[in-house]
Amino acid sequence: MDDFAQQSEELESLEAIYGPGWAEYDDVSGERTVPLGHGWRARVALPSCYPSADAPVLQIVSPRAHTEEFVSGLARELEEMFEMQRGTPCLFQWIEHLRERVSQHEEQQALTVPPSPPHAAAASPDSTNAAQYDEGDIEGELETIRAEEAARHAARASKAQQAPEIDCPDILHDEPFTDRKSTFQAHVAPVTSPAEVARVVYELLQNGKIARATHNIMAFRIAMPNGTVMQDCDDDGEHGASQRMLHVMQILDVRNVVVVVSRWFGGIMLGPDRFKHINNTARNALLKYGYAAADGKAKKR
Repeated sequence: MDDFAQQSEELESLEAIYGPGWAEYDDVSGERTVPLGHGWRARVALPSCYPSADAPVLQIVSPRAHTEEFVSGLARELEEMFEMQRGTPCLFQWIEHLRERVSQHEEQQALTVPPSPPHAAAASPDSTNAAQYDEGDIEGELETIRAEEAARHAARASKAQQAPEIDCPDILHDEPFTDRKSTFQAHVAPVTSPAEVARVVYELLQNGKIARATHNIMAFRIAMPNGTVMQDCDDDGEHGASQRMLHVMQILDVRNVVVVVSRWFGGIMLGPDRFKHINNTARNALLKYGYAAADGKAKKR
């Protein structure tokens, strides 16, 4: 596949993952401006020889002054990432890495802000109303989370009771990985139809531990007789996770396989790290069980 075709495929994948408005495109310069969160942005242009030879041309735009050292460090990190996988599209990994690092940076900056004086709250006539409003917001968010969790468990219970009348493919379970009390584990199986995907999901949910996981993120890709690839994914409540995992499978060009990554939440928020762990858990299992090679190319199965 030539550079132009790889660029087109990568841009289509990014739109599928992030939505149509994932970047603001400038017709004149050919640059795309990507929001990174907290007011940070990245301006990126794709050279004609990307990804075979050249890296994307990227400029990081900070919302505040005195961030030159941090931005320079980010540039070095992106350069190293490209060199490690030269010849493979890297824009998705760059965006995710930048968003993760920016989020960490902003959290650290917030910790260095001195606390307000004790009398500051009393000086504001709206402070009591603001506190009540915040508590109401939090309670509303909790109610939403509870409702989503109840709906997710109901849907999962329904899947666990509906066994497709076909034999279940062999399921391989990778070793679990734990970070800050959250545990991630990948389950991989060969599939050639959506019915087999459903059968695999059903079989996994018969395991009490997997059924009790906070999320069971699923993605599959199946090669069709006409040369196209059927693919789909399910977040199971971890919004955006399955699209990211599917993109990893697209980059590896794996086919006729379903991956389910179970996550057991340990009580400590991981932030963007959770997406990195889900992707790495899926990727490592696909490599380990022979669906992809270490050079990123799919193996024949």
